[in-house]
Amino acid sequence: MPLAHPLFAALDHDAVETFLLPLGGTGVLKATEAVLPPGTIHYVPALSFASESDPTAWRMAADYIRALDLDLLVDMDDVLGPFSARLMMLRPARRQATWFNMSGPNPDPSIDYVLGYESLYPPDELAYEGKIVHLPDGAFIYDPDCVDKPHPPIVPGPLSRGEGFTFGSLTQLYKVGAPTLDLWAKVLRAVPSARFHLANRDVALPGMAAHLLVEFESRGVAASRISFGSAHGWPGYLEAYRDIDVALATVPVSGGTTMFQAAWQGVEVLSRVHNSPLGRIGRWLAKAIDRPWTAHDDDESLVAEAIRIAADPTRALEWRANARARLIAKRDADAARMARAFEELAKRSQ
Repeated sequence: MPLAHPLFAALDHDAVETFLLPLGGTGVLKATEAVLPPGTIHYVPALSFASESDPTAWRMAADYIRALDLDLLVDMDDVLGPFSARLMMLRPARRQATWFNMSGPNPDPSIDYVLGYESLYPPDELAYEGKIVHLPDGAFIYDPDCVDKPHPPIVPGPLSRGEGFTFGSLTQLYKVGAPTLDLWAKVLRAVPSARFHLANRDVALPGMAAHLLVEFESRGVAASRISFGSAHGWPGYLEAYRDIDVALATVPVSGGTTMFQAAWQGVEVLSRVHNSPLGRIGRWLAKAIDRPWTAHDDDESLVAEAIRIAADPTRALEWRANARARLIAKRDADAARMARAFEELAKRSQ
């Protein structure tokens, strides 16, 4: 819950009574327990991963939550998947909402509100049938401290180590299709002195790196400019940003929490915005961290920005050096704004 964690600490628990109901038997991390007052964590004993497919368990879980007599139940996952949707369909609360649901239209009538920013959900977003509730725009509330392992410090990137300017990505390979490779290749052809580093858990699969090199070469990018690495687990995933100066997002799905993790590590992310919530995440991040030039509506402007950064990386280097302190200060202020919006919605749902 790195995108929700600061909200819990900022809520006025005298104004709203808050219950945290972890599903799936994973419980609540100690870091989350530390920011919540006693008595605000409730477990759902009927539901665990072992009983996920048992309809009786879902009904028992719904009955357990229904007995709490909630005015508003919010699914705090970034994407409302089958795990949460099943429970919501049983209507355990008077009003129900999803938080930054980026997977697509919501089941009706089980979801009353979709909570998110205007940058993700413009007013004319028809797929959500008028259920959108806009939270304070431009807020940054990412917090890796919700994980019980420490996050690594920001370290200099390849350019600062004298290794040459390096674009890159830590995204999972299922997002790297032909549109993404086409865009990345456009950037690399436009900046012939730059390298590209791709790191994730899948590039070590037999034949995968060789396949990707063929894909780059077919797009006019020499294999010698491409490098691969491993990036998975915590905190190893964040540490892998040491090999990237500026990240390139995927298309048409530009990312998610991974983009906020890049910002936390001081790495700018250039994104190509597409017409869907998943395609607008780059604009959300650009507003949240006050770097509007990182989100682009067409390939040409993104490539032009990549050329500019590679020619004069001063702004990107300065961001890397000072990003963490800036984001901590912004997060603390934005979490309070977000908490007030949640409290108002809770009152409205009574």
